[in-house]
Amino acid sequence: MLNSPSNLLMVAIEVQAREPVRRTEAEPQYDYDVVVVGNGIAGAAAAKRLGERGLRVAIVDPRPSIPEKSLFINAEQLESTPGLLESLSAQGSLISVPNFRLINIDDNSKSATIDPTEESARTYGVYHRPLVTFFRAGFDPEYVTQMQARVVASKETQDHIDLQIRDGEQIKTISAKYVVDATGSYSSFSRKHLIEGQKEALLNDDPLVLWVRGFRVKGKFEPGALLDPIGKDIGLAWILPYSETEADIVSSDLCRISELNPQRQQEMVENLKRICVERGICTIEEITAPIVGFIRAEPIPASAAKRTKRVFVIGDAAGMGSPLVNEVIPAAIKWGTEVGDAIADGVAPRQFFRRWRKREQMFPYDTELGMVRRRLRHRARGEYGSNAPIYQTIIDYLPPVAQQEMLTTRRISPQYLPYLLNAAIHNPQFIPNIAEMGIDLALVKAQRIVPPRLRRHNVLHPQG
Repeated sequence: MLNSPSNLLMVAIEVQAREPVRRTEAEPQYDYDVVVVGNGIAGAAAAKRLGERGLRVAIVDPRPSIPEKSLFINAEQLESTPGLLESLSAQGSLISVPNFRLINIDDNSKSATIDPTEESARTYGVYHRPLVTFFRAGFDPEYVTQMQARVVASKETQDHIDLQIRDGEQIKTISAKYVVDATGSYSSFSRKHLIEGQKEALLNDDPLVLWVRGFRVKGKFEPGALLDPIGKDIGLAWILPYSETEADIVSSDLCRISELNPQRQQEMVENLKRICVERGICTIEEITAPIVGFIRAEPIPASAAKRTKRVFVIGDAAGMGSPLVNEVIPAAIKWGTEVGDAIADGVAPRQFFRRWRKREQMFPYDTELGMVRRRLRHRARGEYGSNAPIYQTIIDYLPPVAQQEMLTTRRISPQYLPYLLNAAIHNPQFIPNIAEMGIDLALVKAQRIVPPRLRRHNVLHPQG
């Protein structure tokens, strides 16, 4: 049960243990204790928790409305947020996705179908808007101020941050002790943020991203079936049906942000649409809205978190999602909430980053980065579906509950390890596949050890 007595007791104990922050007269005075830049899921969750801890918060975003996106969500990782799943279900905003079909357009032998039972299905499709609305509805107006404005410049000193914000034609300066950068994939705040005594902006990397381009469409779809085609003419792709008549259909792929090619993206979307119709994957009758965006697929450099004492980068801005399938909602909620507690408890940005990156990561991040690296290397050789043996192993050797666990968390409980041993004995592809992934995993871990000046290539962007 989502709100069993034991769960409610744990929540009550946690709330009681986290007391509001008490200020002393000797502390410097700021306009706000914290400015949260970005009103998406991570920003809204952070502002809500900061307000609950008694901190004065401004949440700044130029958009009057919440961006409308559709994303995947793993319910098991959200049950720690009381009332969230019930609220989404009551609104009809939580669509169960029990099926998963990997369709390799180039080689049908690499296609796979996973169909766990309805009882074990914990993956859902959900629109962005109801999630943000849930957290914003919990803002305490005594502590949280919402500002429809844009941050145009910021500078960090030893004891505070000055931010210039544009509200219409007016530019004014506000001060804060801390800033939470929840600006999304491009980390637009951190790319402009200056620190006293340093020459460069806080963040200036060229991140690996998953670009997304497609359509919201009406037609005929199998409700609850998450299709995941792959192939050289369409890249990766998602077809997420919300009902028998409505779905999102998007083509996507991984590249450096500097390598984004809109013309190539559009070609791949058109190819996906054509293949869907020609092969009977689904029927497209009407396009209702375009979908364009990208999701950061690797974490911000640890060096960036070490350079600042007052900026916390969270959510998609920090790469806090699954780099394999970019499931970002659970991580946005978890780390948005936890950054509020971290700031109230006096945790430094570098400590918070270390906690997320190494000690308490939601997904097995290094493993997923290793799989991304392998996917990029195979793609450079014109080979698609490099992860198909893993999907095939899941289908052939794991029970439905374990299948769902692997799909939604990329982890497996120890009780299912004997099933994988059986796969190793009977599936000749399994051991070579795992060995290859192990090498890529070791290279990803080495990236954190070898100083940047000694690296010849980024290990997440291997040469063909």
